[in-house]
Amino acid sequence: MKEQMSNLFHQLKQSVSDASDKLYDKVHTLHSSPGVSVFELYEWIKENPSTIVQNQTLLGISYYFYRLEVDGVFFYMETKYDYLLYMTIYSSKRHYFTYHSYQDSLSTVTPLTFPITK
Repeated sequence: MKEQMSNLFHQLKQSVSDASDKLYDKVHTLHSSPGVSVFELYEWIKENPSTIVQNQTLLGISYYFYRLEVDGVFFYMETKYDYLLYMTIYSSKRHYFTYHSYQDSLSTVTPLTFPITK
């Protein structure tokens, strides 16, 4: 009986170890995937010569609205001076993501792993 319990414990330990290894590999793969951060996208949209920029001053505060279309993918961004307030990326077939500065779920340096057109 003691030997059976020992074997069961060993199998359970091995299963947990295997699951842990698979989880570690998945996390490592996600973190090592080539990606681009929200801040990098912000800089790219801001500096792109095809970007259409509108400026509006409300109560002495300057707001900028950026629009860019590349190969059917639309980039829209709102800033207050140089502070990113809102960004969304979408196409006619898919919504890629939306960033809101007031939500803590996504940092401007978090790498995003979705296909970006060149």
